[in-house]
Amino acid sequence: MVAPPAATEESGQKKIRFAPSTDEVAKRAYFSYLNHGSRPGHDVQNWLEAETQLHAEHYLPKKQPISATETHNNHKDMKTPIIARDLTRQPPHSPRVRLAGFVIARRTIDKCRASVAGTLGEYHYDCPLDNMLFSFKGITGDQFKAVVQNSENYEDVGDWLLANGTPKTPTEIKAWSHEMEAGSPMKNPEKRAGFIENCTKLGLSPEKSTTFDWLDADDRVSFRHRAA
Repeated sequence: MVAPPAATEESGQKKIRFAPSTDEVAKRAYFSYLNHGSRPGHDVQNWLEAETQLHAEHYLPKKQPISATETHNNHKDMKTPIIARDLTRQPPHSPRVRLAGFVIARRTIDKCRASVAGTLGEYHYDCPLDNMLFSFKGITGDQFKAVVQNSENYEDVGDWLLANGTPKTPTEIKAWSHEMEAGSPMKNPEKRAGFIENCTKLGLSPEKSTTFDWLDADDRVSFRHRAA
């Protein structure tokens, strides 16, 4: 299945894209494959899920903006149950996958549930990445854990994030998520050397890679090796 060609619209000096590229969809579909336990026979489902996620995150028409809250409410009848993942056998969600507009959130939920179930493996809950989300919303890891433990669906946690902690507008949430997705330890002198070492092991270019690129690649390589 091939994604439709991206449409563009002139807006001053910028072009607005209305559809993701085939490469973008293929990369996200692979993460969906991993996130669903590497089950064969679900290629079409993974591709459609990838297209839906990318459209919701990056390719909404600029003339018809949809807020994080509105997007979440439009899908309130399509809730995704939280299943305690065994993170010794499969990775958590990619940090790119958004929940109510927030990056990192779904991945943090997976690690939180796994920490309660004792299936965290080599992952860590309430880690520096998780705390980027907690700090932005003015909440603690313990507060988040209590909500996750009492929620049946990812969207329930998304509702809680929107309603609690430090109030954030949809524009602020979107700007923060974009900043997180584009961030790199290369800009931090204290973390640069470790990031270069980790990227080199994974075959990534440190200068061209983001934190999320590194995490996704590490998940992919780790579980490919375990499957083998």
